[in-house]
Amino acid sequence: MNRRLMSLAPLAPAVAIIAFAAAGAAAQGVAAGVASTRAGAGQNVIEDVQVGERDNLLRVALICRGECRVAARASGVFFLPGVQSALDVNLAGRSHNATGLRFVPVEGGSTLTIEAEAAILRASIKRCEIDHSPASCIDLEFAGGKAGAAKIANGAPSSKPKAPTQEKQAATSPAKAAPERMASAPALRNGESDEAASVSAPALRDAPDERLVFARFAPPERFAPPVDMQPFGAPVKKSEGPRPIIDRDKAAALIGSDVDIAAAAQEILGKRFGPAECGGSEARLRSDAWALEAMVNVGFCSAIAGDLEKADGVFIRLLEYTPDNYEALVGRALIAAKAGEKGVARKYFQDALNALPPIAESDRIVEAMAKL
Repeated sequence: MNRRLMSLAPLAPAVAIIAFAAAGAAAQGVAAGVASTRAGAGQNVIEDVQVGERDNLLRVALICRGECRVAARASGVFFLPGVQSALDVNLAGRSHNATGLRFVPVEGGSTLTIEAEAAILRASIKRCEIDHSPASCIDLEFAGGKAGAAKIANGAPSSKPKAPTQEKQAATSPAKAAPERMASAPALRNGESDEAASVSAPALRDAPDERLVFARFAPPERFAPPVDMQPFGAPVKKSEGPRPIIDRDKAAALIGSDVDIAAAAQEILGKRFGPAECGGSEARLRSDAWALEAMVNVGFCSAIAGDLEKADGVFIRLLEYTPDNYEALVGRALIAAKAGEKGVARKYFQDALNALPPIAESDRIVEAMAKL
């Protein structure tokens, strides 16, 4: 059996809170509801006991060979049904809350007595996990535990506390006085040698002053399966060079090496700029200076006629009125492409996309950009 002293982990919400003012009646009800150990599993014994504390809080972790259940009987007295173990753990000089733990076999299990000079204010029993093993944890809160801690920290000689008087024993457990502690090494009944029983427990580890530090696990990693487990498939031949965004023939039909503004504008915007359309737009613009759609058509008609400077001026003036006019931005992009300024043309095409044109026009603008 292992006996270790550990730093006290954070005390989780109690599964069973024991009010010692009415501990007697409550403990009998808990003990009566404990089921017997599984049939045929063999004798269940305690395999490990770990103790940790912080200030006036004490935790006792019990790990059994089988299921380790704990029920409360009285203040500082607990019952382990189906567990047969005899053990005396001396905590004098090592803990400022408890002086020892005593396991005594009784009919149907074993009793655990927490020996301490300070009064136990409250206790809780809950399921926990110690070193990846299921365990039962008993959390105890003592009164005036800090005075004992100062005594140990100041280097006071660790002497075995005096046995409590009969009056104090009667006050702690009216029905039955606390059993007298064994002076020698614990008498183990689980087949262990005397040499193992005489090994003293290590010193308590100090918990952090301000906060508890918890172990942090690394993020999960996804490993590739072995080569022999990977699905087999024929090697895929990768094409060399960058993959074109659109079909080259389609892009060439949209904007050739020599940009045809009339064909490109009709392909992108879906508008035809013939002599009739251009004449009508000019007449409408003369009668209404704010006819923005007519102004767009006049700009494209000027560009198709070869007057790129005039057309660009019309589009610039139009964008001063409506900065998000994607048709005017497309016109400036085609003029820049006609002049051989591909970088400027891409910028105007991107500005036209940012103006959120209809989806069909957006797709055609992207195709025109891919050709540049």
